[in-house]
Amino acid sequence: MGADGVRFRHRAWPVCAGREALQPVGHPAVPDGRAGGRSAHGTLRATRTRGGGPRWTASRASNMNANLPASELWLTLSQAFLPPRQPETARAFRSELADDLRVLTAELGLNEGERLEAFRRSLRGIGHGQELLVHYASLFLSPPVAAHLNLGFHLDGTLFGPTQDSLDAWFANHGVERSVRFRDLPDHLAALLEFLAMLAAGTGTAGQADDFARHFLIPALPGLCREIELASGDSPYLHLARFAAEALRTLAGSGEQAPAAKRHNRRSLDPAKGELRHCKVCGQPFAREKEIRLLTAALAERGLPAGHLDTCPDCRDPAQGWRFGGPA
Repeated sequence: MGADGVRFRHRAWPVCAGREALQPVGHPAVPDGRAGGRSAHGTLRATRTRGGGPRWTASRASNMNANLPASELWLTLSQAFLPPRQPETARAFRSELADDLRVLTAELGLNEGERLEAFRRSLRGIGHGQELLVHYASLFLSPPVAAHLNLGFHLDGTLFGPTQDSLDAWFANHGVERSVRFRDLPDHLAALLEFLAMLAAGTGTAGQADDFARHFLIPALPGLCREIELASGDSPYLHLARFAAEALRTLAGSGEQAPAAKRHNRRSLDPAKGELRHCKVCGQPFAREKEIRLLTAALAERGLPAGHLDTCPDCRDPAQGWRFGGPA
């Protein structure tokens, strides 16, 4: 731990409500520094089961599926990919992160010494003060965005694609959702690493952490690395992303598949993948239910009607008094 009391390593990463990143839905966020408060780093919060309690409150110590060193590694990396807005966070990134990762890799039997040394060397090119945040923003925040931390972009070629649907299902099945404090999409690398840390801590069944990594993280990180390298050849975040990619491949297995098979498997993890909106006139499916719900919500926000979305385009025009070529 540094002199500022900030470190990236979290020995007691919590899987109980209201401590670090996860909080029961319906409970207001407790300001940091108070009992039960959450770190500003948290990206996810817990939802409640039908019985009212969080789904992941079982003790990690009694869970045979738990891999606590791996869980700690993923959470450490998750925090490292969040914006270093606070001066103490930037100082910890520079002075503590490499040492924390070195100790964790030794515990896990990973051979990542060269990548960590490259990370240390790259930090020499980043000045003190706000320079790390400026560098982060130039890569990941300032439009046009040079490197996309939203991994759905690398998996689907776009945002809000099938990957987002699958992630929504994964999060819902494990009782978590995006934290109200997290101002990005749920497919952000930091959120996915935090969720992987939760699975590795024993909240998932055997093999779920590896499955999640193979479907959402391992195939996406090479694209992120390429973008960072093109934008800033010796960025600390390039070496950090390469470190994360290699650690994931080693611990979760590469699970190499053809691109089409990868897309199919990601979609197959989404229980709503086949949920389609059926036309109320002809009964035929014409759009994905999730897309219709998004359109309905967008129209409602603007005070516009959405009843026409219950009807397919073929039936919609006659129902509204139109035919090909103009009004009937």
